[in-house]
Amino acid sequence: MPTNTAELAHAEWGPSRLAMLDECLGFLPDPEGSEWAERGHRIDTALGACIDSNGWLDQPIHEDDKAAVEYGWDVCTSLGLIGPDRGDVRTQVRLDPGIPDGWGTADLTAWDDWGLDQLVIVLDWKSGWNLRRKGADKSVQLADYAIGALRAYPQARGVRVVQIELDQERWTDAAYSVEQLADWKLYLEDLIARAKAAKPGQYVAGDACKYCLRAKRGTCPALRPLIEQAAQDDSAPEPGTLESMDGKAIAHYLQWWTAVSISVEKNLNALQAEAKRRLGLDPKGVPGWRIYQRAGRRSWADSDEKILASLRSFLANHGGSDAGAPSLTTLVTPADAEKRLIAFLGKDKASKEKAAKAIAPLVTQGVSTVLEKES
Repeated sequence: MPTNTAELAHAEWGPSRLAMLDECLGFLPDPEGSEWAERGHRIDTALGACIDSNGWLDQPIHEDDKAAVEYGWDVCTSLGLIGPDRGDVRTQVRLDPGIPDGWGTADLTAWDDWGLDQLVIVLDWKSGWNLRRKGADKSVQLADYAIGALRAYPQARGVRVVQIELDQERWTDAAYSVEQLADWKLYLEDLIARAKAAKPGQYVAGDACKYCLRAKRGTCPALRPLIEQAAQDDSAPEPGTLESMDGKAIAHYLQWWTAVSISVEKNLNALQAEAKRRLGLDPKGVPGWRIYQRAGRRSWADSDEKILASLRSFLANHGGSDAGAPSLTTLVTPADAEKRLIAFLGKDKASKEKAAKAIAPLVTQGVSTVLEKES
């Protein structure tokens, strides 16, 4: 039987990387991760905690993530995976498909012993928008998880895989027999062999570039010609001409500029980080640029329980009923809490000042480093 694990790192030939290699044999994971991965981790943590507790936890969920978490919860409920009597349902489960250094961490597994099919259920939830994302029946990542699940549950007759696209609010599934998964394993082993022997001429620009270290460094031979072509004048559509273009022309420009934006964003982020580091050591370390500090985001300075107690006390002292206080347990940020207090007290200047004073002792003020070009 598999065991729960908090390990989020992926092995060298784990399911996540194999999915990217299936798109481009030259994919090289960025060890620093990305903003997409950070948000995905937040959602994984929140949705997993809700499922593990068989109900909504009284915990903060980032405002940008609430709709995604709620959709994932609804789908899991519709699949019969939520409930105190559901049986063996586990989140963040390490699965080993038997490929050297190829284990991965599945979002959720469940042993479906209610019917005659004797299936293992494996779920993978995806965040972000990707209109070209493959469905569950063509997902290399899910097939790899399924092989690992079959090894963990050798009594199973097959595996059902489910892919939940949280932001796009759609889900797909597929069922694999033991024989089908044996074929998938041969394909994955061949994919690894091809990746190990891949030449730069076999690299392909696409969605995997967002997570690739070669794209970040600007060294990918598949991206370079696209960037160079996009930089030419004839690669930019004339203003006002988009509406008259046919679909092929739109696709042409979309391909070039998507490649450029991915490369530019990654390189710009790396350059900005390095410039801030050098300017922090030497104010003249990057000629023509400077950094300065300004107030950053506020964060709660104490535990959720103590913050909630303080807010309830404030409401009670200002005529609020304790019945209205539980809504404050799902606060995402101090800014949101302040807005709710203002809505309760009134929107006049005195009420706003009173709300600000109530929040001030409960938070710590972050500091943000700003990089800007000298005038």
